[in-house]
Amino acid sequence: MGSHVGLTSRQLAALQERARSGDADLGEFRDIELDVERLLDADSRESYLAEKSAEVRAALADAHVILATSRTLIKTDSKDESLAIARSVSDAVVAVVREARAARPAWVVARGGITSHEVTANGLGIRRATVAGQSYPGQISMFTATNAPADVLGVPYVVFPGNVGGPDALADVVARIITAQAAAPAAQENRS
Repeated sequence: MGSHVGLTSRQLAALQERARSGDADLGEFRDIELDVERLLDADSRESYLAEKSAEVRAALADAHVILATSRTLIKTDSKDESLAIARSVSDAVVAVVREARAARPAWVVARGGITSHEVTANGLGIRRATVAGQSYPGQISMFTATNAPADVLGVPYVVFPGNVGGPDALADVVARIITAQAAAPAAQENRS
């Protein structure tokens, strides 16, 4: 989750709260934050990304992961510089997702329109997908990759565009995915 808009932050907080509440239907979650200031530090960026990627892969061995950027928006008075910052942050999210594929996540939800596209194309390597349906009112769609790397095929992928839904919408979508997968254990074979 890279989107920094207010609704996204409220939805993230609601998901984190539900995950911390010990809701047995959701299972265990780990929060992993990408600190935007550290992502923008050219001297330590690559080592920081390697550290966070390893943290995500390890966490996926026995938990669901909430990967999000820090909630502080960093920008400058220059539109070009602010766009470069946003691109750098987006590239970092994509890099961590690309590395996380090795842990074979059971599902992926990308929050934010641009973030969703970048995660789809560059993080997961999805080139073509089948729309499985609408997972929540407001154009939140679930896809299944049909042309993608082998470690991504069959993984439910939800595109959750910006400024959609109320404060609990993200938590509700995640709960639906987990509940559906628990009801269909054969679909989970070889997935963490």
